[in-house]
Formats: sequence, structure tokens, C-alpha cells
Amino acid sequence: AIHKTHYGLCLHLTNFCSSIVGKLTSACWDKCITGTPGSKFSSSEASCLTNCAQRYMEMSMIIVERFQNMQ
Repeated sequence: AIHKTHYGLCLHLTNFCSSIVGKLTSACWDKCITGTPGSKFSSSEASCLTNCAQRYMEMSMIIVERFQNMQ
């Protein structure tokens, strides 16, 4: 039973992480990439993507913590 519970938790976390990465990619790409990307991001695009991803992850952690405190 413990193995099954552990597997379920791992599966849930994997799905959760995949969801966050997908949403983060979509949100930050739309915000930061204004033209057709070349072989490399411009310095302003790279900076924007880094800052956007960091803010997104910080907010995701705040939301997770709030949900944990509600239980």
C-alpha cells in the first residue's frame, strides 16, 4: 500500500511540474519574445525570460504554500 501511495504522489508531482513548465513557457514566451526568434535570444529577451520564469516559480510556490496552510 505504501508503494502504491508513493507512486501516486510521484505521478501527481510529475503532472504538476509538467503543468507548471507548460504554463510558464507559454506565459513567458508570449510576454518576452516579440518577434521571430533567431538562433539565439537577444539579451533583453533572455533577461525577460529569466525574470518572468523566476517570478512565475515564486508565485507558484506561494500558491502551493497557501493551499497547504488551508488543509
